[in-house]
Amino acid sequence: MFHSNLEKGEVDSVLGSLLQDAQRVTIASGYFGFSQVQKYRNRFLDIVSSGGEVTLIHGLGKFESIPRILENELSSLHDDITKLRSTAHSGVFFATERRYHGKIYRLESRGKVQALIGSSNFSKSGNIDNLEANVLTSDRAIIASADQLIGQIFQYSQEYSPSILPVRQPFLPSLPHHPAIPLDILNRPVDFTLPVRTQEKSSFNLTFGRGRLVRPAHARPYYIPRPYYEAEITLPKEYWVAPLTNAIPNVIGPVRCVAHTDNGMRFECNFNRKTGAKNDSRGLHETGGDFQSTPREALGLYVKGKLIHVGAMNYGDPITEDTLFYYGKNWINVRVIDGQNIYLEF
Repeated sequence: MFHSNLEKGEVDSVLGSLLQDAQRVTIASGYFGFSQVQKYRNRFLDIVSSGGEVTLIHGLGKFESIPRILENELSSLHDDITKLRSTAHSGVFFATERRYHGKIYRLESRGKVQALIGSSNFSKSGNIDNLEANVLTSDRAIIASADQLIGQIFQYSQEYSPSILPVRQPFLPSLPHHPAIPLDILNRPVDFTLPVRTQEKSSFNLTFGRGRLVRPAHARPYYIPRPYYEAEITLPKEYWVAPLTNAIPNVIGPVRCVAHTDNGMRFECNFNRKTGAKNDSRGLHETGGDFQSTPREALGLYVKGKLIHVGAMNYGDPITEDTLFYYGKNWINVRVIDGQNIYLEF
């Protein structure tokens, strides 16, 4: 059966009816809305307290962040479900390795499984206000395919914890007095360039990798996702030729400087060798290295902030070839101000 909200609230009416008798519920949605979570909170808790199962998977929250009021509501709901649950699958989870934008509502009652699949996010706009396109089905083949997808999403989803969601605007510490930027800086020759590359889970897309492994003393290891703006520029050995080698010395220790940007940012940065050997005596030019900022999010905030500002991407999106094609540039121009300061133009 097809449900579109042509009669306003139609999808929510169907969902509410299915939840009345449901014993196992899975909602995997790209976005969640505060009012819908709050509306069905007590029903979810009733299901879990009766020995049932409720699994909520937020597909994009880890990548795009969520409003504080929604996080508080989901956190509180997750705590209450955790106290009641009989299976590890019950609770609130966030997809952490791939962006999930689909909408699947799977509801099981006394062995009968139905799924509402379509465009409606678990939100007031998706369930009540917007015109949507959803199909309610009990077709076994479709249910089996939906179950397979849900299982795959769940494998790279992480149970809610306060550290799992990104902060939209990282804290950038203030730096001490700095020299004035020369008025003719943009008219000066470029000393070298830094590539803005599009690796799927590294470089400016570190946030889409598994994250940082944490090994608690008395608990299972888990991963903390990297912040959205965390970034680095890897410069393999083949990049270390003139003019880069003319500007950055061939040393073992990190080359530290302060970056000043064409949009008014200022942050500490460094070039570090890329080597895992403790006794490696080769210099930066031989090993290759990384260009990083301190804090690590500053470089990403600079580049991604400019891409977002011109509409080439949205917060939470990966940087892709299309992103850079739209922007018209895939490199950063670097001009050396003096031995301790550089100027970035992107």
